[in-house]
Amino acid sequence: MNLLTPATLVLRNRVRHEGRGQFLGRIAVLSLLNVLLLGALFTTASGASFELGMLAEQYGYFVPLLTLMAAVGTWEIELWAGVGESYLRNPTWVWPTRLLLTLVEVAVPFVFFVVTLLAVGGPDVLAHLVTATGMLLAFSLLGAALGFCVGFRHEKSVNNFLSLAPWLLGFGPGPFFGNDASGLGLLFPGGFSARGDFVLEWLRLAAVAVLAYALYRWGSRARRHRFFTR
Repeated sequence: MNLLTPATLVLRNRVRHEGRGQFLGRIAVLSLLNVLLLGALFTTASGASFELGMLAEQYGYFVPLLTLMAAVGTWEIELWAGVGESYLRNPTWVWPTRLLLTLVEVAVPFVFFVVTLLAVGGPDVLAHLVTATGMLLAFSLLGAALGFCVGFRHEKSVNNFLSLAPWLLGFGPGPFFGNDASGLGLLFPGGFSARGDFVLEWLRLAAVAVLAYALYRWGSRARRHRFFTR
């Protein structure tokens, strides 16, 4: 079977499950509105004025967060459908089915940050664009492999992860602790690129991709129980 076939089927099933209007409204309006509101809220709460350049610098928080949440969240409908055995028999389906839906989910906010970075400009704009694209790809792979390997068994587990991720990544450079007085930002996505150390950031993204592949290989092994969980 062509790998694009299950990928398009998963995307069509998600659209059919939510409804076309609600799906488009969520990925095109609500996702971007959440970015703007969250960025403005925490920026102004710290006493700084809300400026386009300051929002552009927060791509290191929002792009990995939105991508990781979308990639993990795409497993929810599969878990409800109980088709985990199909993925265990055909593990290569993991990549096209997750990546297509993830890219559709985060396309609007990602394009927004690309346009914002281009509008702000600066000598490092190309490096920032490469970093943002790398974050999109690396965390798409990580979210896809994480869901496949761990095998969330019900919706509550997915929701728990999706609730934890914004606060965990919030310790990095982003709208919450933008000053990074403790130095913890270096441990999180965007920590190096925010300081201009792009090579180190790219090496970290490569490590994330390697981790994703390791989780995928682990998840592809034979499992003790005949259901979609460990």
